[in-house]
Amino acid sequence: MVGAGRTAESNEMYAMCILRYLEYCDNELVDRRDRFPAHPDIVRRFLTRIALLGNGIGAYSVSHFRRFRTALEFWHTTHGLRMNYDPKMWTMQLAAAAATAPAPKPERLAATLDDLRCLAAGIDKCSSFDTAVFAAACAAFFAMARLGEFTADSADKELIAERHLAVANARRIDATSKAPLRYELDLPFDK
Repeated sequence: MVGAGRTAESNEMYAMCILRYLEYCDNELVDRRDRFPAHPDIVRRFLTRIALLGNGIGAYSVSHFRRFRTALEFWHTTHGLRMNYDPKMWTMQLAAAAATAPAPKPERLAATLDDLRCLAAGIDKCSSFDTAVFAAACAAFFAMARLGEFTADSADKELIAERHLAVANARRIDATSKAPLRYELDLPFDK
């Protein structure tokens, strides 16, 4: 019942964290009786390993690092167990995780009209693929949208009409004396 109040994403994240903890215990040959309830020294070593993955450079952000401990606490709570973990040790480990956490990605420069012109100059206008790429870039630029709203993650994934621009939803507007032939597309639902 306790888990019912959590989102599916939270449950997946917690399951991944518990899986990592169990993998750590397997690799370190931790006795099964010492895994749950988790002994404070084992939790400390596990969290230290998580904080220092990648040659002393953290592989996780501090918020992600916190999730590992929260997942362990949640597991204990749902099973009616108490996790005895020293708050001072947690504070020190959080500081270590913050010091070794990867830097956030630098902000990218915004796309400009010159970028679109450069893209237009480099495409094969007879290629339907190149034309579609340019159309998606233009639509994303002028709609001030994220490119992910206009493209699928991979060729295997299906575009969802409510979330992505779709050719099937394009409306042809014939040319008039005041305007050339054009197509209109509906923007995704969250724009």
